Amino acid sequence: MLRIAGGRHLPVVGIVHHRGRKTGRPYATPPGIRPAAAGGFAMPLTFGEAAGWYRNIVAAGWCVVTWRGEHDGREGGDGARARLAGRDGGGG
Repeated sequence: MLRIAGGRHLPVVGIVHHRGRKTGRPYATPPGIRPAAAGGFAMPLTFGEAAGWYRNIVAAGWCVVTWRGEHDGREGGDGARARLAGRDGGGG
């Protein structure tokens, strides 16, 4: 799934790159995703706020989203980071 997720041919699935909140290990998770009207992305919490990938993003305060082959957000450095809707004024 990760091989084709986030690419042009499967636009409904993106890849959320995040780090484990306890281990710091990098992860790539393929949730359903779509662009949000106000910018950023909408990712339904199919398994609720207990999902590990969601808890990792909340703990870190950021993630990198790959959608249609493009990356949004950056891991460290100076670029804009993908933010959780409703947190830090982020929009998606």
